[in-house]
Amino acid sequence: MRQRHITDAEFTQPPQLVERVFNRMSSLNADQRRDLAALLDVHDIVRRFRELEDIVDQLVILKKALGIPWIVLTQMNRDIEKSESYRVPQLSDLRDCGAIEQACDHAFFLYHPEPPKVRINKQTGEEIIDKRGEEEALIAHVMEEKGIERHSWPQRINGYEAKNRDGATGKVEFLFYKHQFRFEDWQTWAALHDPS
Repeated sequence: MRQRHITDAEFTQPPQLVERVFNRMSSLNADQRRDLAALLDVHDIVRRFRELEDIVDQLVILKKALGIPWIVLTQMNRDIEKSESYRVPQLSDLRDCGAIEQACDHAFFLYHPEPPKVRINKQTGEEIIDKRGEEEALIAHVMEEKGIERHSWPQRINGYEAKNRDGATGKVEFLFYKHQFRFEDWQTWAALHDPS
């Protein structure tokens, strides 16, 4: 297991971000550089938007100067949760900062799929389960058969690559094991466990 080098220096002032991270990373080898986590903390709400833009600009400079990829995690706006209808996240849902949308090479969203829906056949009175309901039923069947407690069951999660400067965009489906923070391709898993 590689040692992680986490900088606890004050990276809160964007103008010093490039210099501090560059100095720190210059002393590390390639593996250590990949493991470096620079903790960015923005305190002043009044200047929040400008500081976020400055941080994004500095990260772009770092990416070019050091020749390594960066992964930036950000929250989505809460508006997507307030929406009355289910929808796939869009670039405009990135919270607080359009600079992230403009500067990134790839933008990838993780989100919960639409909840299962059950309809009633008016002629027969039978329940008709939609595709999402069938997915949940398959997960439950496999987990119960294996004797796994419900709180440890994986969840269905969707991914959406909304921006890709190098190629195609689109949706993917995952099975997410939250206790292991592990993703598995849903289609492969479902095909392997489908009883039919």
